[in-house]
Formats: sequence, structure tokens, C-alpha cells
Amino acid sequence: MRRRFVLYTGSCVGALIAAGIAWAWSGSRPTPVPSPSRSTPPVRQHPARPVSLAPPKVRAERAPEPAASAEAPALPELSDVAREVPVQSAPASALTGAPASDDSAGDQSAAAEPLPGVPDDTAEAPPGPARPRTREVSLTRLRLWSQPGMCAATGDALSARQILSARFRYWEGGELGLFHVDPRLPLDAPTPILGYIAEAEHEVARRLKLSVARPETFLYFDEQLLTAAACISPNVVAYYDGALHVAATDADLRASVLHEYTHHVLISSGLLAPAWAQEGIAMNIASETWWRERRWYTALLERPFGIDDLDESIPYKLAPDQAVLFYAQSAALVACVLESKGWRLEALFNALLRRTAASGETVGYELPEVEHASFLRGCLERWNE
Repeated sequence: MRRRFVLYTGSCVGALIAAGIAWAWSGSRPTPVPSPSRSTPPVRQHPARPVSLAPPKVRAERAPEPAASAEAPALPELSDVAREVPVQSAPASALTGAPASDDSAGDQSAAAEPLPGVPDDTAEAPPGPARPRTREVSLTRLRLWSQPGMCAATGDALSARQILSARFRYWEGGELGLFHVDPRLPLDAPTPILGYIAEAEHEVARRLKLSVARPETFLYFDEQLLTAAACISPNVVAYYDGALHVAATDADLRASVLHEYTHHVLISSGLLAPAWAQEGIAMNIASETWWRERRWYTALLERPFGIDDLDESIPYKLAPDQAVLFYAQSAALVACVLESKGWRLEALFNALLRRTAASGETVGYELPEVEHASFLRGCLERWNE
């Protein structure tokens, strides 16, 4: 199906982002709300609700919309904000035997039979198994995953990031990580995030046998500013671009942190493509199961993405209705591969990391079954029984 990307290009990108940030912070503000104590997390996790087929929030399709919360307190003057921190950007077919031609009409002798127990040196070795076809995945679009704000124009995104860093408070926790905290949030706002990151580290170490340094984390008061400072769909509630970006008002903050942290681990460990594996593995680690419903099976059977789109698309940049289907199909394809091969997540990661073809612009992997629509269809029909 066609993909509609929310892309921002051209020389005016920086101005648009800056204007978006100013708009997100504009308007009158009520009296500041007292900060909760450290023992009380600023955001409570809510149970996930079923996802409707109406376009949901991207990455928030797991959970209900946040309950109406108190409006944000006013931003402090720049002089009240902690120091600005520099941005880190971070066949050949087998030969067959044939009867020997009779070059001599007078030679009536038959070919000699090989002696019993004596190896026949003239016999040809049987052909080995054919090598699976390698899928080539272009990295052109996927490189945006490590660009600030997922913007094609790096300078524009860095300019927006500097605006945020100048106003956000800088919280340095050493091995616990580095945080840029929206000044409208209490000083202890990173506390629940630290717990979720620790849980994410445990899960990826247990299930993928991977461990990497913690990324920087930008913690926003709400999703309005999170999307205003990036080149992503306005429905996104969390994303990764070399740093974690999450909103304190996310109704399922835990799942968002686990999901985006998994992207950090996979990319830091050398796995950028295919995109369906990135999303499907991240959803698996975050225990996202909303797609395990008949309505999503039916939707994927009726209008699935092609494998080329699944390999190279970034759902943060898709229209909301397409993004939710992309997530569902990515999770389903990962589950189908694991089920058909009897693999765990670690085996899938290792298989994808064994790149059979790689260059500056492409990377290859060998899972020939995913190229056939009948492979995933078989799993969906079986699950839908």
C-alpha cells in the first residue's frame, strides 16, 4: 500500500521547528503545581486498553489516552535553568549424469563396472544446498533513526535541540544516565524513568544477551513539545534518534521506555535494518500484545505492507493509520519467524546480524520466507482460527 511520509525538508525546517517549540510553550499558565515527593512518581502507569481501528497515537496504541491532567506551570526564565549542555549526536545448477556418446561405431564393449568396495574417483560429488537469496535493504531512509529529531537536515534539528537544551534542566546521574528535563516538571521527574530503563536493561540482557551504555534521555512535560522539536508525525508519543525522547504524560510510559530503549540497544549493537525487525523486537521486549486480536489479524490479511516497505519504512514518519498497521505487521512477522523456526529473540538477532551483503548504502539478510506473502498469511490465518 502507498506510504505517506510526514517529511520536513528545505531551508525553512529550522524555522518551522523553532516556531513549533515557541507555540508549544506559548499561552497563559496557571499557578505552578507543588512537586510530589520522591517516593511518588509523577506519572502513574495505567492498564492498556484495546486499540481501535481509528488512527491512534503512534507508539501510544498500546494504552489509553492520558487522563486530563493539570496544565503545565509556567516556564522559568533562562537564568533559572541549569547550564546548557552541548548536544551529543550522538550454477550454477548441479551437473547431471548422461549416457556416454558412442564415438566409435565398431566399439561394442560396455563401460566397465566399478569394483565393489573401491571408490569411483570419476564420480561427481552431489551438489550442496542452494544458498538462500539475500535481501538487500537500503539504509538511506533508515539512517534518519540516528539523526537529531529524525530530520534530514541535521543543522536544523541541532538548532532546535540547542533551544531545548538551553531551557531544559540538566540532570547527570553518572552510570544512571544523563537527563534533559523539561523545567515544567519536578526535579525528581527522572525517578520512574530510571526504574523503567533498569528493567529494559535486564530484559535485553536476558533475551538478547546484549548490554550497551545508557543513552541520553529527553523528558518532556507533554507530547506537544516532544513533536514540535522533531521532524516526526504529530501523533508520536516517544521516539529514539540516538537519545530517548519520552513524555511524562504518556499513559503507558513504561512500555514506551522499554520499546525505545530496545531501539537504542539494537542500533548500538549494529542492527539498523530491517525496520520490521527493529519494531517487532522492540514490541516483543516491551510486552506489547494489543495486536494479538482478530481485528488486527483481519486488517493485516486484507491490506498488508509489502516486504520492501517493511524493510525500509520508519513508522514515526508514517500517517497514523498506516503506522499502527506497520507496528502490528512487524510484531506479527517477528512472532511468525520465531514460531516457524523454534527460535528465541537472540537467535533472530544473530541471524539478522550475520550480514551476507553490506556496503555503505545497503545491508543484507537471509530469511527467504519473509519475502512470500503466504508465510505471514499462514500464521495470521492459524492465529485467527
